[in-house]
Amino acid sequence: MKLPIFTTVVLLSAFTWFYMKRSGNKMKEIEEQFWDRERKANSTRRKPLTDLDFISIPYDSLPFTGEVGNPVIMENEAFLLGLKDAKIVNLNGISNTDLKLRYGVANLTDLTEYDQNYTEMIRTLADWGEELQKLGRTEEAVKVLEFGISSHTDIRKNYLILADIYEAEKKYDEIERLIEEAEKLTSLTRDSILTELKKRSIFSPSYR
Repeated sequence: MKLPIFTTVVLLSAFTWFYMKRSGNKMKEIEEQFWDRERKANSTRRKPLTDLDFISIPYDSLPFTGEVGNPVIMENEAFLLGLKDAKIVNLNGISNTDLKLRYGVANLTDLTEYDQNYTEMIRTLADWGEELQKLGRTEEAVKVLEFGISSHTDIRKNYLILADIYEAEKKYDEIERLIEEAEKLTSLTRDSILTELKKRSIFSPSYR
């Protein structure tokens, strides 16, 4: 049975009003929950950082040469050497509110610094490995890029340059390992990295 136009309009309006009201209430509830957590976080006392997974750069095994002929390599090596006494922690995917709740608001500045050190480290590793590969120094590039992987980098080119090296050397099991590592990522680059890695895997339908 067809409803009169007026009745249909009234019903649609009522449905729209109900939906918007419910959505508004839900948003208000989410906002209240956020500010409640933020208030608790800002009153959390300092806690020990003993459970943090600090990263140590393996200076003895990475190919530091101290060469002066290549400005890219010089800059990357110098930056990483400058992190020798720095604390480095990967805090990707953890909000400031969660950090304050877990470790106390007084630790937030230090934690932000540790995370920034990590971000700069993985960017530098990717740039360094890329330059080494361009120069044909493949073995050295692999050492640098593999350390990036072990540090759970989410830098796209770190994965793809390494995958291209393994593909050229027909080390498909190593590409599968890179896929497994990429699947653990929680950052926005995860899906694009996996798509490109699977193009290099002979076990994938998208193998090129």
